[in-house]
Amino acid sequence: MRTVKRKENDEGVSAVIGTVMALMVFMFLFGMIQNQYVPIAMKDREANHMVVVESQFSQLKYGIDSLILNNGVNYSMYTPMTLGSEGMPVFASQTPGYLGLMPNHEYFNVTYTLNKTTDSGGIETTHIYSNTSGMLRLYVPNRYYVPQMYAYTSGAIILYQQNGAVMKADPNIRILNESGDLSVFMNTVRIVGTEIIKGGTDTEGVHSSLLYTYKAQSTANTTDFHDSTLKIQIDTIFWDAWIDWIKSTAASAGLRYGSDYTYSRSPDPINGNAYPSEYTVTIVLKNVKILNLSRSLVDMRLESQ
Repeated sequence: MRTVKRKENDEGVSAVIGTVMALMVFMFLFGMIQNQYVPIAMKDREANHMVVVESQFSQLKYGIDSLILNNGVNYSMYTPMTLGSEGMPVFASQTPGYLGLMPNHEYFNVTYTLNKTTDSGGIETTHIYSNTSGMLRLYVPNRYYVPQMYAYTSGAIILYQQNGAVMKADPNIRILNESGDLSVFMNTVRIVGTEIIKGGTDTEGVHSSLLYTYKAQSTANTTDFHDSTLKIQIDTIFWDAWIDWIKSTAASAGLRYGSDYTYSRSPDPINGNAYPSEYTVTIVLKNVKILNLSRSLVDMRLESQ
């Protein structure tokens, strides 16, 4: 019987090996891009987005302050809010943000009591009250950069992240100290509207209009001034930002803790086990002879409402 000798052919094997090697090189390069370049690039995109968000909140505050200053009750303003950051096609999706209009959060309550002596030697007491609330906030759960939240509340802009909150733009409160006699000028803002949270990556418009501004003023002369107490109570998740603010403001005005002012925080959260924890911050100013207080009501709504 005759044996047929088969001729070996390595061309097919070479083609397979070449394809496998090409795939391995591609996967290696893809892995390098995914593990090294993408995190760096996405971190920059998310960080740049937060810079844009801070600028937009600053624009919102500036616009509302301008409406209040000019008593612009017949005008409204539009502020764009960019919810999410850019992604990278194929490699990384966009990072969404969540814009919340919350009229019934962040209560800011002011109580002023002024005692003056009368000509007959008695005490005449004056009380002034102001209760405001409301917050517009944008929370962005960044995946590569630090997750952050920006909020406009009580006329201030606050940045919140996991290690605490910081005041980025102060509220419209000014304290003047004249040899221990204080003059306080403050404007509080109440936000009204329908509570809503909008999530996504698009740009959402915020419409704001001034409804009215109520003004109250109390003045005591040196001859009839007896004593006074200005108490500010804030139910807030940004308690550390408010405490840092009053400490810095008091130091700039030359106030002494204990004799001129005090501050405290409730020992327990007022919202139970909710996160972030909400506390009551109490600030007390003494010897306030002049109080110039205005309360502005701002109607706010999102473009999608």
